[in-house]
Amino acid sequence: MANREAQIVEDTAKRFKLFREEENLTQTQMAAAIGKNQSQVVRYESGRLAIPIDTVKALEDEFEMNVHWFFDGTGNRKGKAEKSNLVTDIKTLRDNNLMLLNEVKLLKRNFKKLHSDFYEFKNTVKAG
Repeated sequence: MANREAQIVEDTAKRFKLFREEENLTQTQMAAAIGKNQSQVVRYESGRLAIPIDTVKALEDEFEMNVHWFFDGTGNRKGKAEKSNLVTDIKTLRDNNLMLLNEVKLLKRNFKKLHSDFYEFKNTVKAG
């Protein structure tokens, strides 16, 4: 778990620095824009300090940084992430769950049939 967390801190530190550089900002300018001091920006960029969510939110608000890009490196560097529709997401999850439950039922039926056929075959071989 610690290695995963360390990797996340390292990856976000790299993207933080890349974002600042792509915006053509000095560390001092970035610090002022997000309400931090320059030494915090240095620690964020070096990975010595995990970047808090309020800082990520400030980057999103101030520069329209894409939070998906920031956290997992996907998508464009800039641009607001699409907001999901909770109701649609819940319906999709429910539908997927029902589909998976039906697939499990079918697999159980197929397994029972296979099991039955195997023992029938085994008894036929024994008798013959």
